Amino acid sequence: MGLMANIRRDMKFAAGLRRLLKRIKPIQLDSPDLVCDDFEEAVDKFPDNIAIVDEHRSLTYRDLDAMANRYAHWAKSRGLRSSDVIALVMMNRAEYLAAWIGFSKVGIATALINTNLTGQALAHCLSISGAFQIVADEETWKSVEAARNYVDRNLMLWVLGLKSEDESDTRRGLDNPVRSGSSVRPARAVRERLTNRDTALYIYTSGTTGLPKAARIPHSRARTYMRAFAGATRSTPQDAVYNCLPLYHSTGGLVGVGAALLNGGRLILRKRFSASAFWPDVKASGATLFVYIGELCRYLVNCPEHADEKAHGLKLAFGNGLRPDVWSEFQTRFAIPEILEFYGSTEGNVSLFNFDGKPGAIGRVPA
Repeated sequence: MGLMANIRRDMKFAAGLRRLLKRIKPIQLDSPDLVCDDFEEAVDKFPDNIAIVDEHRSLTYRDLDAMANRYAHWAKSRGLRSSDVIALVMMNRAEYLAAWIGFSKVGIATALINTNLTGQALAHCLSISGAFQIVADEETWKSVEAARNYVDRNLMLWVLGLKSEDESDTRRGLDNPVRSGSSVRPARAVRERLTNRDTALYIYTSGTTGLPKAARIPHSRARTYMRAFAGATRSTPQDAVYNCLPLYHSTGGLVGVGAALLNGGRLILRKRFSASAFWPDVKASGATLFVYIGELCRYLVNCPEHADEKAHGLKLAFGNGLRPDVWSEFQTRFAIPEILEFYGSTEGNVSLFNFDGKPGAIGRVPA
């Protein structure tokens, strides 16, 4: 690599690092400004921008905030207090984000439960969360019910889209209770004693070495995930982030969300990844950024050629786990101008960023 190439690489690295540090610098551990305050700041700046487009609807920032406020007031109406936990077992949809953001507005932590778990593994995650209240949807509630017998405490299950005939003493529909709640923001006094040291979320490890373990995500860490990528990706209010990763993991649920919602952009939220439908959907949705895990990129590279695979508007793919043997082919074949790879783990305390775009690298140590 020549002198000028090295200089350009160093300048690109320094610019990326500067953007990231600028966004995370305001986070102070003893500050009362929480992750929900970052979201409300974006709402106040971009109230009429489209915040989320899922497979059912599109919501403006104002609409999403109103929905989150209803979830917050519903939680308070249940007698829940700050330091309590609600378990969220739900597929990707706008209500998922509205729920945990809303709960954080009244100081309640949310345990983000893997929707693929069943039986004793699911019961284990519910048990260690400490939650007595569970929020689910029409696709996940039966798995929760099947796991209930393995949990040694009473659980109240609230379900979006539940049919009236499926209600019971320990299972209720959630649509009407939330819809009837106030859309006005809860007073900040409700969470006035909380700081960034307090818990916002519990995100679970994958369970590859035993049962999943809950990683405590304080507000400081949730804010760092979201604000770091709002800076590192250079996203703008004109951008749209395509996110088909599960919201119960940090990459899909915080990294991909922050890059859109903290900068006034649009989050295109899909329930799951589909290799065959990916490029037509990316093209039709107008996505400009795509958040990945490496295996998704491998699946796409292994697919037959598609007429839309270069007909998109993507300018950046960002994520983790893109292996060297996939990187170059993925970037060249699909004509993606820039890739931002990072390394980090939900339960770890170190992150690395490849701002240079060097294939196969997860970061660099400046010379």
